[in-house]
Amino acid sequence: DLAVLELSLATDDPLLETQPLREHELHWLVSRGHPLDRGRDATLAEIMDHRSVAASRMPPRILEPLLRARRADGAGTRQIPWLVHPDLMMNVRLAKELGLVTALPLRLVRDELAAGTLVAIGHEPWMRTQFGIALPRRLRSSAATAFAEVLAEVDARFVNEPSPQVSPTLEVVPGSTRKARQHA
Repeated sequence: DLAVLELSLATDDPLLETQPLREHELHWLVSRGHPLDRGRDATLAEIMDHRSVAASRMPPRILEPLLRARRADGAGTRQIPWLVHPDLMMNVRLAKELGLVTALPLRLVRDELAAGTLVAIGHEPWMRTQFGIALPRRLRSSAATAFAEVLAEVDARFVNEPSPQVSPTLEVVPGSTRKARQHA
């Protein structure tokens, strides 16, 4: 009756009515001491040389630029992502404990960034979530409609919640009390 999904995969479906949720920037993250933890942004080709974990298969709008970067660099054929696990916090743990690369909104890893257990290593302008609510155009239950309204209200609250922002030098920009990286 209701789905929360990547809207780029469903906007052309005539049977569905979609409502976008707030977009969130995705940042590449690794554990402290990972080979990509070098105090500068990693290139996409460098990131593609490492195993990664994601919450789902990547939509074409994100996968295609990654594959182009890998082909341009002559990189191998490693699966992108290497591992798929639907639990975001488990993916954080896998990144920290197994040294996997992951891409998440910074707001989900504030504590890890502050503690220095995760390090932001890059961001591309096209790396954003594009989730939304999808409901059938016809024969929609009142429960699904009510739940969609609750989801939209909760999502709207995030608009006013500050999110840590990482500058090009990978430090949190002024106004935030969190540091993404401690510089020596």
